[in-house]
Amino acid sequence: MDASWAKHNEQYLVTGLAWLQQVLKQQAGIDTEGESEPLSSAVLEVDEDSELIPALPLLADQFGLSALEQQLLLLCVGLELDTQIASLCAKAQDHPQRPYPTFALALTMFEEPDWSVVMADGALRYWQLIEVNEQSTAPLTVSALRADMRVVNYLKGVNRLDQRLMELVRPVRNSMLAELPPSQQAMVVEIIQILARAEQGPGPFPVEQLLGEAVAISQE
Repeated sequence: MDASWAKHNEQYLVTGLAWLQQVLKQQAGIDTEGESEPLSSAVLEVDEDSELIPALPLLADQFGLSALEQQLLLLCVGLELDTQIASLCAKAQDHPQRPYPTFALALTMFEEPDWSVVMADGALRYWQLIEVNEQSTAPLTVSALRADMRVVNYLKGVNRLDQRLMELVRPVRNSMLAELPPSQQAMVVEIIQILARAEQGPGPFPVEQLLGEAVAISQE
């Protein structure tokens, strides 16, 4: 990981969480006079021409997240990273038994609320970027929301293999490429280069499809 990008991403995340605290306190009616300088949602905006794009905007670009969806995702991530977020969520909802983000909270505290963020086919739920702890006795809008830990790690700048895939896939060693026929090896190298470029910049992540006849795999 590039050190300058990591530092930039960390500062972006710290500023975003500070803004979240201010919004939650405002929703809870907590007096913030005399505290740090007021922030706005503009702290989450980035210059698309910048060489250093934080993880959240990169993720938002890849999954087509709206501004509201980015803010809600940051709130859910903040629950894991900032010890004050849980208590502020409870106070903002005026409910001590709700120390967590909910759709209802997001729709009331963030600017330009949009009901589509709640829908199952919305980006956050469709791609399982957040988890909804639905209970039969509670409406969906007040159910607890949590960010997937893979997403939490990514926003922190830790981009590693999802632990749920560790039993299914394994890294390919460079030595294994030498065992391939030249034509297949050239194709693998090209795919690696395409994926490496996509990981560094904005835009949808490409999907590579390999076609061929199925062959038996030895278990030895």
